[in-house]
Parts: sequence; structure tokens; C-alpha cells
Amino acid sequence: MTSNNGSLHAIAELSSFQDVGLLRTGFIAALLGCLSGDIRICYYAGRLVGQDIHWRLRETFDPPRGSHCPSLSAAFQGGAPLPEDSERLAKVVWRTEVDPMTVQLYADNQLSLVVRQGALLSVVLVDAPGVRNCVDAIEAITKVYINLNRLLERGSIDSLTGLLNRRTFEEKLNPLFSNQYQPRRHNEEGQLDYLAILDIDFFKQVNDRFGHLYGDEVLLLMGRMMREAFREQDWLFRIGGEEFVVVARGVSGDPWPIFDRFRVMVEQRDFPQVGRVTISLGYTVIDHRCSLPDIQGRADEALYYAKEHGRNQLACYEALLEHGLLSGRAVQGDVDLF
Repeated sequence: MTSNNGSLHAIAELSSFQDVGLLRTGFIAALLGCLSGDIRICYYAGRLVGQDIHWRLRETFDPPRGSHCPSLSAAFQGGAPLPEDSERLAKVVWRTEVDPMTVQLYADNQLSLVVRQGALLSVVLVDAPGVRNCVDAIEAITKVYINLNRLLERGSIDSLTGLLNRRTFEEKLNPLFSNQYQPRRHNEEGQLDYLAILDIDFFKQVNDRFGHLYGDEVLLLMGRMMREAFREQDWLFRIGGEEFVVVARGVSGDPWPIFDRFRVMVEQRDFPQVGRVTISLGYTVIDHRCSLPDIQGRADEALYYAKEHGRNQLACYEALLEHGLLSGRAVQGDVDLF
């Protein structure tokens, strides 16, 4: 086992990470530094939906299998729980109904560490000889990880809706257009990424008529509905005011039904005091050979078309271009988008 100095060094190393994904990888590395022998660590992320929970494998270290999967790779591969972990995950859910942080020892060589934050769960399953003797160090490292993760999220999360903010939008998407970016396997399998910009119709009138308190309530509920409607692997942003972005990742076929289902969900929602609210949405395929401003401009142009032609509808940039309804250039006009 490592010494206390080793544990302190592992904790200190965590503070150097400025990205949530890298921090998670550093957290796993810090746990490894406290253990010895044949070690297996699996990090799961889960979301409570009613009484059910949806699990995703985010990080794994399993030397016998020769695998160390970065978070993006694990998420791309589907992130389904490993069969050998199903029983332990079921027990973990039952034991964390109240406690925000729980350590459960199954034997001298098996430990489950669970952190609950609202409807989110982080579960770390550890298999290592003598792990019972490392509980104090594991708890200390985990507490530091939780605090650092919260600090990073405060800088990347929109405080009102809980979605990713505009700064994070640029940080997450710009690397997709760099010369070093390697297309993911899902593109080779006929799956594509799409960027959609959606805007609440006549939102300024909502604020003017009902006040900003109810306007904020609409924005808050919009963020909640987006998290319910879209997949865990999709990226959801509020980039300003009443404007939101969905990056639908690894989509097979036309995403129109996906986006239109959300449009109908909003249309049918009864918003407190405000009543009926609608959205307009423009989307485009993410061509990684282009730049982020180019792709964002295409989605904006499609959104403009949807607004100009009646609102409460979708528009696809590629389809509009194919039918000669767009010039392929950014448009200017006097339509009231807000």
C-alpha cells in the first residue's frame, strides 16, 4: 500500500486539472496510487428517472483485460454497464436513497463508492487486494474530487437552467474542428453529429407581459425538458437569453423526428401563468472540415428561415439549400427573432 505522503501527493495532483473529463481520469489515477496488486476500477455515471436509473460506464481501469478507456471512448462505445457489475450497481442504488456519499465494503477486496447529487449518481467500483485498509485515503481523495468537480462545473454550467453555458459550448466544440481531430468510428458507421439551435418564440413578450420571474421559470423548465428529451450522450447548452443549442451525437438517419418530438413536447406543455409557449429550431450536420462559426452560422440561417416562415417549426439547412430556399450565405433581415 502507498504511504500517507503518496495519498497527499495524489490529492495535490487533482488540483492541476481544469477539465471535468480529465479530472475524472485524474481521480481514477489517484485511487490507483492508493492501491496495489491486481486492481480493477470502474466509474459509472447514472441519472435517476423516477424509480429507475440509467447507467453509463465513463471510465475503467482493468489491467487483466488490458483496458484503460478515456471517458469519451467509453461514452462513444455506448457506456453500458458491464455484466459482472450489474448486481453491485443494483445494491448501490438501494443503499444510497438517503446518504449523499456512501462507502460499501463487500469483502476485503471489493468496495463501492457512491456520491449522490440530486438526480445524479457517481459510482466507483473498486476491486483490489486489501482495499479495506485504504478506505480513509479513498474517502479523502473522493471528497477533494467532489469539491474540485463542483468548482469546475460552476464555471461551465448555466446557473438558471443547469445546462452547459456558452463558454463551455466553444470549449467543447472548437476541438472538433481542429486539424488534429480524428473522426470517430460512428462516422464510419453512417452516424453523424448534428448541431441544432432552438429559440423560444416571442420570449420578449413573455417577459413584458408576465415579468422576468415567470420568464425565468420558462427558461428553467425548458432546460429540464431538454434533459428529459435528449440522450445522455448529447450536449445541451444555453448560449444566451432564450437561445439553446443541442449537439446530437452519433445519429443514424435524419434527426428531424428527434427534434420535432421535442418541439411538440414544448408546444403541449402548460407553463405556469404563461400557458402556451412554442419554439423554432434550425439544425445542420456537423462537417468537421469546417469551422465552428461556419456550422453555427448554418444552423442560425435555418433557424431564421423557421422564424420567418411562421415559427413553431423546424428547418434543416441542408434540405433548404437542396431545394433552393437558401443562398448558402448568412442572412440579414428585420424579422423579430426575439
